[in-house]
Amino acid sequence: MGRLSKSSDAESKISKCRDSGGTSLDLESLGLQSVPEEVRQLRNLKRLDLSNNRIEDLPRWIGELANLDALYLHGNPLRTIPASIQQLSALRILIIARAHASAASESIGNLLGLRELALADLGLRTVPEWVRRLRNIETLYLFGNGLASVPKWLSELSTLTQLSLENNQLRSLPASLKELGSLRFLSLEGNPLLSLPAEIARAGDARKILRYYFRMANGGAAQPLNEFKLILVGRGGVGKTSLVHRLVNDRYKEFRRTPGIKITKWPMRLGRDDVLAHVWDFGGQEIMHGTHRFFMTERALYLVLISGREGTEDYDADYWLSLVRSFAGADVPIIVLHHKTSDWSFELNRELLRKKYGRTLSFLETDSETAVGISELRERIGRLARSLPGLKSSWPMAWRRVKEQLPRKRKSWLTFDGFRTFCTQQNVTERKEQDDLAESLHDLGLMLSYRKDEGLREFGVLNPQWVTNGIYRILNSEKLRKAGGKFTVKAFGGILLK
Repeated sequence: MGRLSKSSDAESKISKCRDSGGTSLDLESLGLQSVPEEVRQLRNLKRLDLSNNRIEDLPRWIGELANLDALYLHGNPLRTIPASIQQLSALRILIIARAHASAASESIGNLLGLRELALADLGLRTVPEWVRRLRNIETLYLFGNGLASVPKWLSELSTLTQLSLENNQLRSLPASLKELGSLRFLSLEGNPLLSLPAEIARAGDARKILRYYFRMANGGAAQPLNEFKLILVGRGGVGKTSLVHRLVNDRYKEFRRTPGIKITKWPMRLGRDDVLAHVWDFGGQEIMHGTHRFFMTERALYLVLISGREGTEDYDADYWLSLVRSFAGADVPIIVLHHKTSDWSFELNRELLRKKYGRTLSFLETDSETAVGISELRERIGRLARSLPGLKSSWPMAWRRVKEQLPRKRKSWLTFDGFRTFCTQQNVTERKEQDDLAESLHDLGLMLSYRKDEGLREFGVLNPQWVTNGIYRILNSEKLRKAGGKFTVKAFGGILLK
């Protein structure tokens, strides 16, 4: 009954299109095993969507639809494309996906007016040579095949603006790709042998990807970074600094409240790898919370500490999770800690929090003094850190030299021109590459450089500890508090230089 209904739907749509002189026909997902003969009469047709049916062979008469501008065939088990398709001189868009490799017919190479072509999920091992003839192509989808290489001649397609190569088996990229001056979008995710950092590949920025890839290929001895940023947030007095001390030194120690942000290096062992965590311990005083947005980044792992001491655990959990999601994004991994569990017993509505802030939220009970849950926390941090974008990024040696030598300058602030000069001295000479490196160092928490913020981008390169100490000194100033928050530039300078 369902099949008859779908067949009737197809007949109805074709009749309606014929009677109205329509130029677009949608026969998607109707269970069709062949293209209905009645479509042959629709000579005004410009757009034909046959996607997600059961069509194995395209009829020879398809070439008679001379006005056809767009043909969608994805999701059909296509085996043959007739030679008559080359008669469709007006065709600009042809989408073939999830079909047999034989559907990549050489006749398509004669459609010289094509602007957009998909040959995706066909099991191709090489890019068909006939693609070389498509000199007007702008968008080319080749994802989901078994491609081991990209042909050098692809650079001859000078009008190409988008190239999709994700989920193949690419081992390398030809230097000729750099000649594609119009290329703006390049997708390479799912090609592990290229050793591209996930955040670089995911960005889709063709210039950025190619700069990084060829810098790495030509820089020699590129190695995984094996560093990540771990951020702790929570109400003041919840025990963040004691927890960091327990994690790093495996000992308990009480601390006074953190007056700002304390950054600690934590060497870890993850499997066979030595990994360095840059641990950011945020001061929890309420007046400081508005500054958190300047230091929270997407490429980080977050610990949200909740204590039942004030009886505000539900509010606190909602508040801090909202803060992290707002400033760091919807995808960053978060572990919610019921901390000081031996002192304060309470229950959080975990299901509600997961529904509101993501199913990947992780919960754990911990206590720095008694070491309850600490071993499990270390294991969970390690497991989540492995999935962080950037952890296994292969950094060229020149980039590593900048990262290692920059702190040795012992300067709290550099203009961005000064940073560029320093990069050039370390053989990172291209301006765009210097921008990329600054962004990566910022995300890692090794320096602050707000290149994406028009209001802050000219502030240069900043030492995070210097910045945070200055901000918190101002916010906690007794002089400003007595003045009701009003200050002159002179007073401002006096506080910082005190």
